[in-house]
Amino acid sequence: MTTLTTPRRDASLWDVADSILGALEMVRRALFFIWPTYIFAAYVSCALFFANRHVLMGDALSRVASAWTIAQGFQPHLAAIGFVWGPIPVVPEIPLLWFGHIWRPLVTEVIAGSIVTAAFGAMGVYMLYHFLLERGVSRMTSTVLTLGFAFNPLILIYSTNGMSEIPYIALLIASLRYFSRWEIRGRTMDLGIAAILVGLASWDRYESIVATIAMAGVVSIIRWRATIDRPLPARRQTIFAHLLIVFMPTILFFGTFILFSWSLTGTPLAQFSSVYGNSSLVKIAGSPIIASVQVETVSNRLMHLAPFLVVEIFFLLVAIYFRRWSVRMGAIAIVGLPLLFDLYGLTSGLQFDFLRYLILAIPLVVVVGAELAVNGHAGSFVACVSVVVTMGTAFWTIGIPDMALQEYPYHQLMVGQEGATLSDVQLEAPTAVAQWLDAQNLPDDSILTDATYGGRVIVGSRYPRRFATSPDRNYFTIIDNPYQHGIRYVITVPTNTGAIYPINEYYPTMFDGCVPNTQLVFQATGLGRPSYWRVYKIDGPISPSSAVKSTHCTAPLPPNVF
Repeated sequence: MTTLTTPRRDASLWDVADSILGALEMVRRALFFIWPTYIFAAYVSCALFFANRHVLMGDALSRVASAWTIAQGFQPHLAAIGFVWGPIPVVPEIPLLWFGHIWRPLVTEVIAGSIVTAAFGAMGVYMLYHFLLERGVSRMTSTVLTLGFAFNPLILIYSTNGMSEIPYIALLIASLRYFSRWEIRGRTMDLGIAAILVGLASWDRYESIVATIAMAGVVSIIRWRATIDRPLPARRQTIFAHLLIVFMPTILFFGTFILFSWSLTGTPLAQFSSVYGNSSLVKIAGSPIIASVQVETVSNRLMHLAPFLVVEIFFLLVAIYFRRWSVRMGAIAIVGLPLLFDLYGLTSGLQFDFLRYLILAIPLVVVVGAELAVNGHAGSFVACVSVVVTMGTAFWTIGIPDMALQEYPYHQLMVGQEGATLSDVQLEAPTAVAQWLDAQNLPDDSILTDATYGGRVIVGSRYPRRFATSPDRNYFTIIDNPYQHGIRYVITVPTNTGAIYPINEYYPTMFDGCVPNTQLVFQATGLGRPSYWRVYKIDGPISPSSAVKSTHCTAPLPPNVF
């Protein structure tokens, strides 16, 4: 009996090619799935580049100092967050700063804050890409718009420096994605997620409340038009139910923030009532740089930053007027109204005259471009050109010191120049103070300073538990009678730093050596403001009433002056 067998076939070249192609397809899918990781890595690499050249933002350093105090301080507690600014940029830094003793740049160069903003930046880019795809923009155009946003110089800078701008933008963009889903599909869950994300953004920037109001207005219009055939009471009930979904997360998040601030610090809205709040700082500083700015000046700055935004809006309005395009205005309103609010703050003098308050113009260019791109090739072309041109104009704008005071040092580094001497904050003198204090054998809670300027010393110290700062529960009890509370050293800065340094308010003549029972033991000078730092040793009890009201006493310089 003969048995028929199938001849064994050797692996051919085609089989090998199929295997290789299959493996490449798996790699492609894996890379596509994890591509936001590359954006994150790019941002972190840029952060290390900037930090290695000592270009820092003062507010970012203050947030890291707060997190460093919470993680390693003498009294780790929630109130150390400060509650003047939202907790989102601070809280994620705390786990990273547990490694601050192992790798000091996490603290001293604000790398912990940079990692947090890089993560938010990557999340925002990811959400923006999928927002564009789900909106109906082609994959090629979505890629161009996303990369144009991700590597816009202003977005790149703020994704690497630990500030609050990028977490705010990332949460808004994530909200846009789910709000767009609700517009397209009508699922209530998507609207709820969008509202939660905007509410969460209120823990980062208070302007997000304006985004909530914009969302509520758009939802009201959409639901009113969608229920045109229903009786009036039913329409009102439907709109009211949707408005509850929109407003409740913001009320919950912002209300919780107010409640914690009130119970822990005694101030419900420290941003508006505290001396550390934005309005108070603007009033105290009072320099021409942050004076009330005219509408023409702000408009000029906006036109430098995003000139093609006007072109996009013009095309959009023309298309709407001739009823040739179908446009969903929700996403534009959610980004555009907060930008208008910032414009009002700049033109009325309620905010510092900083370019970063116009940063929402960059995602607005992309969002308006998305509405153009979904309506044909011409719209896609205008959108892509607008985003690419905005990259160039943003780079040009941050190279103008009068327009981009804080961003100019980053521009100098990008073009190969030295930027450290122009940095928003200089740490040479505070670091010298921190190193001198570290060399002393001091107990915990024995150095009196404040979070505003003293934070620059705290991040340079290996022993943050030694410092008593303003977020501490009994800080103002300590400052009244520091010696009785174990304070042995006081860090002072010149009195022209204003009321935001409480030691100067309680002891206005201490820097000049006019407080009995104090001895000047160290002094450091450097660039930046303040440029002079002094450390006084307390040899006996002092109180605000003991300060000598005279300007003629000057402390003798110690031998170890920096």
